[in-house]
Amino acid sequence: MANEIQEIRYQVGEAWKGTYNVATVYGNAAVVQDPTGLSVYRSLKPGNVGHALSETSWWFKIIDLSSIKEAADSIAATDAEVEAHEAARVSAEQQRVSKEQARVNAETARIQAEQTRAAQESARISQEQTRVNQEQVRVAQEETRRLAENSRLQAEEQRAAKETQRINAEQQRALAEQNRAAAEQKRVNDELDRVQNEQNRLQRANQDHQTAVADHETAVHDNEVAVADHETAVADHNTAVSDHTRAESDHTRAQNDHTTAAADHTIAVADHSTAVDDHEQVQAMNCGLIGLAVDDGELILTQNAETGTVESGTITEDGDMEIVFNV
Repeated sequence: MANEIQEIRYQVGEAWKGTYNVATVYGNAAVVQDPTGLSVYRSLKPGNVGHALSETSWWFKIIDLSSIKEAADSIAATDAEVEAHEAARVSAEQQRVSKEQARVNAETARIQAEQTRAAQESARISQEQTRVNQEQVRVAQEETRRLAENSRLQAEEQRAAKETQRINAEQQRALAEQNRAAAEQKRVNDELDRVQNEQNRLQRANQDHQTAVADHETAVHDNEVAVADHETAVADHNTAVSDHTRAESDHTRAQNDHTTAAADHTIAVADHSTAVDDHEQVQAMNCGLIGLAVDDGELILTQNAETGTVESGTITEDGDMEIVFNV
């Protein structure tokens, strides 16, 4: 009877798998018979394993020959019973054929759906191939990027090493610059001291000049007195003339001293401008010199017309510093 069942199932295209085994994995449309060989079932889902034949969500009963077996047993007893059972079998077979036709129709629909799925799968495979090709291009581009990144990292490491060398050199240069600035500060301070000393000398020269002027005025006055008294005191006149000559000599010497002092002052101004260019900042000194000189300025001293003392100095032409001498 099992062979007959197998022959029937092959006729409708089922995949015959023999007697059901609980450990076997059955695919969709796999056909088995129960251990009694009286019933035939078709798997409804792929991956069907361990599910009892009674689970209708996993198995569809195609053929149930239990009634036929009972009928065959009854035939051995009486012909009437055989005929009755045969009639029942024919009816059941008609029902089975009807169900089989329904199953064939469903299978046809399944085949059509499978064809649709196969077409969709073919399109998916084509898309997947396109994706694989694009992925290969991406991998090649990524490899190119990786090589470029490695080159960039190497260049960056070389740049970092050079930057470290530059920083070290810059630190050494800054240290040398600090030493040079300290030396320059000392030179500027020495120069300021020299300028102050020169200022004091100029003040003394101005005082000598004022004394010479006063002597000259006294000599002139004496000369006038001597001229007035010339007729009465020749000896006084000669003395006055001698005094006048001496006063003029003193005046000339004072003018020469003043000229020398002015030349020295010009040199001091030039030296001070150089010091201002190098250092750019000069702090207020205890000697009374305050201010800040920038760029290439010219120092102009202002002299009190009455006293003859130097009261202030101004940086001109691109300078913005005013130097005040506290005298």
